Formats: sequence, C-alpha cells, structure tokens
Amino acid sequence: MQHFEEMLDIVDLNDQVIQSLPRAVVYEKNLCSQMRSIWLIIKNEQGQFWIPRRSWNLPQLPGYLDGSVVGHVQAGETYEQALIRESSEEIGHDLTGISYKFLGKLTPHQHQSFCFASVYECVMQQEPLHWNRDDICEWFWMSPEEILMRYEQGEKIKDTLPIILKQFFIR
Repeated sequence: MQHFEEMLDIVDLNDQVIQSLPRAVVYEKNLCSQMRSIWLIIKNEQGQFWIPRRSWNLPQLPGYLDGSVVGHVQAGETYEQALIRESSEEIGHDLTGISYKFLGKLTPHQHQSFCFASVYECVMQQEPLHWNRDDICEWFWMSPEEILMRYEQGEKIKDTLPIILKQFFIR
C-alpha cells in the first residue's frame, strides 16, 4: 500500500500561497504559522458546542480537547473545500446539504493562532453519528464558558480553541 504524503500550501502574511510542501516538512521546518486550517464549531440550539477529545494514541496532542472539525487545507484547496472534505472525514457529514456559516479568519500575526484558520459554525441538534473513532475517543456538549473554564483549570485544549471562543462567541 502506498502512503499518501499530504501537501500543504505555505502562505505569506497576506494569506497568499508562496509554495507547497509535504506536511512532514512543514512541521520539521516549523512553518506551521504559514499553513492554513479550517475550524468548524458544531453547536446545538442551547448554545452548547460539540467538543471531541483527541484519541490518546495520536502522535500530536493526544487527549486534547479539539474543535468539532479541524483540519489542514491541502495544497490547491480553498478553505471551503477543506471544510467539506474534513467534515466528511472526521464526522461523516456531507456539508454540501447542511447550512453552515463563515465566522471569520484568524491569523498568527493578528490573533496568535497556530496557523491561518478560517472558522465556521453550524447548528445540529444531535451529535455527529459517524465521528472518526480512530481520532476521537470521546466528546462532550459544552458551553463556551465551560470550555474556557476547563482550559483555565489546566485541561489540555488546542490553543486556537480559546482564541476562537473569545473572538467569535464570548464578548
């Protein structure tokens, strides 16, 4: 079986592509602040967010709380194409038939996010039924305030999630 090496676009401060590199090289050369990602926040009508915990056997950030769907934008992809692909891979949902909303973009130089990140939200009344059990070990419905409280108490959470909460949900 041939292993696919994910290619990622590297961007300048204006989010313009300057080159494409294998994912492993991006991490090896510490160019993460120049790559792109998508974040989807799934929330219910009560205002709670569906927050998964990353599997304990993942090589990066095992056991951390994460966004509902988070992933790299591959070389040549738009943010929206990555959102649709990652949602299918991570939670088994085809977003082309679901209403979702673009909230905005975070950048490392303006918001101290890990990388360039386009943030989206959608409303679902129940948890995704087909979430990737290789990458997610458990999940919770939590309010933005509860997520921040757990973060402040030392819970391991991806650093961009509190930035997203403060930028788009907690005023």
